[in-house]
Amino acid sequence: MTPGPLSADDIRRLFEELASELDRNGQRAEVFLVGGAAIALCFHARRATRDLDAIFAPADSVRRAAAVVADREGLDPDWLNDAVKGFLRGPDPNAARYFEAPGLLVDVASAGASVRNSNSQPSDQSR
Repeated sequence: MTPGPLSADDIRRLFEELASELDRNGQRAEVFLVGGAAIALCFHARRATRDLDAIFAPADSVRRAAAVVADREGLDPDWLNDAVKGFLRGPDPNAARYFEAPGLLVDVASAGASVRNSNSQPSDQSR
């Protein structure tokens, strides 16, 4: 994969690789995707993003698996990052399940939450 904007198809494939890496290591993780990537996946299929803003658990396991995927794909090490965690205001009751595989569950924020969170000030709460 060439470094650059990630399409919806790229993101799905990267989640498949991340799931495989986690599963290979006996890990199971959950990701809650927000921002531009969430909008690209659920609302504007042609939109692309350079990174995926999310919160995830267990964080260390996801970071290790994401680093392996980044190295293999030639991506920025922070292609999947949780820098947004201080900006989330709480649970999103309208989140949608986007991806599920052994090793990984991915939920995507609703459009309202993605826009609201992208304009937020840091918060003490996360999903």
